[in-house]
Amino acid sequence: PPLGTDQCMRCAICHNNARDYQHELKTYARWEPVPLPGGCLTDVMIRDSCVGEANQLNEGLKMNYDLCTSLRDSFENANAAMLEAEQTISALDMKVHNELPNRRQELMIERDHTQEAMADARRMM
Repeated sequence: PPLGTDQCMRCAICHNNARDYQHELKTYARWEPVPLPGGCLTDVMIRDSCVGEANQLNEGLKMNYDLCTSLRDSFENANAAMLEAEQTISALDMKVHNELPNRRQELMIERDHTQEAMADARRMM
């Protein structure tokens, strides 16, 4: 069972002693609840108590941990933004150096053909 279900469980393994045609032993796991006497702490209560006590006894360490965590998160966000900016710059650089010159050349050829066609049309008049 997942943490926080407030149940004490044990895992029981069942198996048959016979093997199948592939010579494999079959096993099956199942969870069995274990009754607890009244007044027992649950897993969540124990965890919260331990974390609370550790934070209280190590307040300076907790503050440093929180600061480090905040700085790490800020760095990771800034790093992700930088990587995205680098990818954008790379894509734009590719456009400026490859796609746009090719498109410019295509447009110049198209313009030349149009001018030739207009000149031919004037001559025919």
